[in-house]
Amino acid sequence: MARHTASASTRYRRPAMGLVLAGMLALAACSAGEPSNSTAPTADEAAASGSLGARSNPPSGASSAPVSAATSLPASTTPPAATSPAPSRPSSSAPAAGGEIPMTTWKTAKMAGFSFKHPAQWSVRIDPEYGDQGEYSNYQIVDGTGTPIADFTPNSAADTDGDAGVYTYTDLQRIPVPQLDYRPTMVLFEHMDINQPAGQKEYERQLARLSVRDVAQVGKRGHHPSLPYFHAARDVLPWFSTTDPFFNQGMDPRTITVAQATAFMATERYRAMKQLMLSLRYDG
Repeated sequence: MARHTASASTRYRRPAMGLVLAGMLALAACSAGEPSNSTAPTADEAAASGSLGARSNPPSGASSAPVSAATSLPASTTPPAATSPAPSRPSSSAPAAGGEIPMTTWKTAKMAGFSFKHPAQWSVRIDPEYGDQGEYSNYQIVDGTGTPIADFTPNSAADTDGDAGVYTYTDLQRIPVPQLDYRPTMVLFEHMDINQPAGQKEYERQLARLSVRDVAQVGKRGHHPSLPYFHAARDVLPWFSTTDPFFNQGMDPRTITVAQATAFMATERYRAMKQLMLSLRYDG
């Protein structure tokens, strides 16, 4: 069996369709106790109903320090011990340098009831490794050089089977996505420091990942691997995340430091992908 990890890049080999459906039912059953879309919005979620630029900017005086996965909100500039519980609600952190990128020339991609906008020089294609599997197809976002830089799967049943890593998460930016309202959802930029047990040290990594996430699931990460899922509907669990090549911009995607990830937020590449994910809609 292929080794499964929660890395920012690894795509999980899909099981046969019967196993996919079984996995979806199990995931849905496990999440039955999570918050529903009837939960009253937080102040941050209410603020996110404005323009894209407004979602990217924090209130005056907001801290520019990264939000550790072990902290409570609002973020403290001095994170407590890593054993503290993770937060369960998103908050907008300090924005990357540079304003909103104009989207007037962007194109719209549609698949399986979902749609999102992307830069005209980027494209979207079905992953040639797996081919067309309907709603379970993996769609690759490809940059102008032909490099796949993000994956979107309308309905996925991947797992973390075999990943024994101990994860330390540092959340660098959290932005609510109000139009995905089945359950509270956010765009999350996180850094992951992964320590492995003896005999698996070659799998130790320092990774960054920008993804669309279920708020409640992020709050349950602890030090365990966590997959980039969110809930679009009762039995619809999409995966939307960047891949390692997205960060291949003068740094090794396998050994990204928190400082490097923070600096990367100022790039046009980061801001374009963030706006792309924030434009995601589900009309299924």
